[in-house]
Amino acid sequence: MVFQPGLLDPENVMSIQETSQDNWPFPHIIIQDAIKDSFLRQVRDEINGNLPFKFDENNVYRIQRSTNLANISNPEEFQLGLLPGLIQLRDALYSFKFRKWVSRITAVGPLSGTKSSMAVNLYTPGGHLLVHDDCNPNSKNRRVSYILYLTDPDNPWQLEWGGGLRLYASEPKRNANGHDVKLTLPQWSKNIQPCFNQLIFFAIQPGGTYHEVEEVRYSGDMVVDQDRRRMAVSGWFHTAQEGDEGFDEAIQQAEMQRVEHLHQLKATVHEFHEPQTIFTSFDHVEMDGPGANGILSRQDIDYLSYYLAPQLLTRARIDQMSEYFSRTSMLQLSPFLCEHFAIKLKDYITTFNHRYGKTNEQSNTPSEWKTARPPEAHRYLYLDNSAGPLFQATPISQLITCLLRSHAFKKWLALATGFALSNINKQHVIARRFRRGLDYILADAHDKRRPQLDYTLSITPVNCNHASRYGAGETSGEEIYMSTEHDAIQLMFAGRNFTRTLKDGTGYKNPISWNSFSAILRCDGMQSFVKYVSHEASGDRWDIKGKVQLKGHMLDGVTSHQ
Repeated sequence: MVFQPGLLDPENVMSIQETSQDNWPFPHIIIQDAIKDSFLRQVRDEINGNLPFKFDENNVYRIQRSTNLANISNPEEFQLGLLPGLIQLRDALYSFKFRKWVSRITAVGPLSGTKSSMAVNLYTPGGHLLVHDDCNPNSKNRRVSYILYLTDPDNPWQLEWGGGLRLYASEPKRNANGHDVKLTLPQWSKNIQPCFNQLIFFAIQPGGTYHEVEEVRYSGDMVVDQDRRRMAVSGWFHTAQEGDEGFDEAIQQAEMQRVEHLHQLKATVHEFHEPQTIFTSFDHVEMDGPGANGILSRQDIDYLSYYLAPQLLTRARIDQMSEYFSRTSMLQLSPFLCEHFAIKLKDYITTFNHRYGKTNEQSNTPSEWKTARPPEAHRYLYLDNSAGPLFQATPISQLITCLLRSHAFKKWLALATGFALSNINKQHVIARRFRRGLDYILADAHDKRRPQLDYTLSITPVNCNHASRYGAGETSGEEIYMSTEHDAIQLMFAGRNFTRTLKDGTGYKNPISWNSFSAILRCDGMQSFVKYVSHEASGDRWDIKGKVQLKGHMLDGVTSHQ
């Protein structure tokens, strides 16, 4: 028996269940010393000596993990003969007695002994797992999530090392159809510090059990960092399947319908996302003079020259940009702002960082900056044009209201991308600040058939270059556009051909930079995200983001694979 004596006794179930129901922000169970100490130390030694890990990273996590251990039966696979304790632990966790005990405490009904998921996950400095609820359309029969910590028993994990299990509360909302839904709060409500031989588990509720793994912090000492290993056995218990003891098809169908309904409600939370994408018109000019659709007037150039680098206003450079955009559907320009305005902007951001950047608490930020939510989609601070009279007071607000909304900028953007002025419709534009150790945008697909023009004005001061300890050439806080379907795209829109070649599934990377402007033609299915900004970044990521609606006739796109 691997469990501590008395743990599974029936008389313990009621008290544990009552405690879990009182736990905030959603019911969860924390049991210290659930496993016999000497046995779990043996398991930990086996893993450290014999179990291979594979590094894995995407827009949600950065982690090292083992293979799925739950269904391995071949004793030669991964030298399982060298992992007898780990296999014994696996069998004990998925034994009928333990599953029945978990089922009674969580009140989720019978759990499967034939369908299971278990792995050893390892977070080293820089490792993290962003906000999620362990439930997606492809895993609807997950019922209970669990984690058993295998951190160093002789060197207890410290709070300042990070790596905590953060749990998120939600607030009730009523959607447009009159259904009650849950909107996740942007800040976690509980942070559980890792501890050797600590078992945590909870019943999974779509949209109601959001959690994350806090980034494991670097110490600044490479030797110390090598031993800073947040290791744990984790996985899921699933709804009982046909052939499992306690399986009832009617109960399973009812449960699947309940979960499906929760998934449908979860999808409607988008109407409460902040910020909402609201497209507004550029400033209107009644008289633009002859040739307005194909050339910048003297008045336009005078106006734009207060903000833009002078070389971007010449006819030769504009023609060059237009030709390049037609060929690649992308632009990247640096420097974008003229020197005098760039200096004013950098001074403002540097002062802001000095005053407000020492802590990442929302309460330490000017009230006109709002928090993007919910955190399962994104989290960052943003500034739009709804902040009232104070909005005009800074260089950032001046860029939004005076430059980017202007008719002159609309003309310049049309010329630089080769569109007719009539093709540029409305836009949504906001300033964004991504804080270290907190902020990101998870992958979001452009699901509209009509293309959209996205642009980013990167304004992170050069002394905040965000170089990390992740490895050569890697940075946190990058904005990435990624195609999920095609290696090459050829598109005809508004009478023009646009071409883009995508390598390794990535269409475009927009690194953190100072005074650079990028634009990309975003087509159906193209995802975008901003990578989590690590604690190791030298500063916060700053940018201004624009999304431009395009008008015009589009022929069916032609796609090819290379």
